[in-house]
Amino acid sequence: MLTVSINSFSRERERVINTAFSLIYDGKYKEAHHEISVNHAVLGKFYADVLTIDLLWWELVEPDQSGDIKNQFLLFLEKFDSSSSDKSDDNLRQLIKNSYLLRYQLHNYNFIRAVSTRNTLKTLLSELHPEELNFPEDRIKLLGLYKTLFTYFDNLVNPLFRKNKKQIRQDSLTQMNIYCKDKDLIVKTLSLYFLGKIYLKIEKERNLGINCFTELSQCYPGNILFRDILEQYHQ
Repeated sequence: MLTVSINSFSRERERVINTAFSLIYDGKYKEAHHEISVNHAVLGKFYADVLTIDLLWWELVEPDQSGDIKNQFLLFLEKFDSSSSDKSDDNLRQLIKNSYLLRYQLHNYNFIRAVSTRNTLKTLLSELHPEELNFPEDRIKLLGLYKTLFTYFDNLVNPLFRKNKKQIRQDSLTQMNIYCKDKDLIVKTLSLYFLGKIYLKIEKERNLGINCFTELSQCYPGNILFRDILEQYHQ
């Protein structure tokens, strides 16, 4: 009976996570805030915090965002890795926090601080081992995606000369393409987003990038950023 209850709770949490995530990426931010708030007990603090920081990030990068959202994002980010009494997810919280911090720094062209944050991320990724994390398989894949992305960018900007850097980047792109076909909504969405940006901005593979954002726009028609990117590259 206990096993049935735990499994039912887990399925309900997955449903709420996917619902909130879909609302965020479809640009329905008010509804996403409500979904997270009313289901806080089901989500638990970790998942509620992860969804909230992602929600605040998307509100921050909206073209018509309010001036207050920047302060909300930074305040939430500041306490992100110290707001839980569960020490088992400390490194994972720090990884997530520094990932969003790096995105924020790059978004604001603060490249000097971004270098320091990148080094912190590299250390955290080397210390996190999937077999030691008490998370479902699909959530473990997110860690794999983080590592794959970091490996790609580390072999793009790392000044140390290595003959196989190009092959390492290609292997990372191959792995991201595999994640793009994953049955898990979050893994698939994030993979399509980051891979699409890489193809358009770095690899200069316009058609491949457009394919990624076309699929994203079909899944999330309310996302202004995805639509704007498609319009920009279809010109």
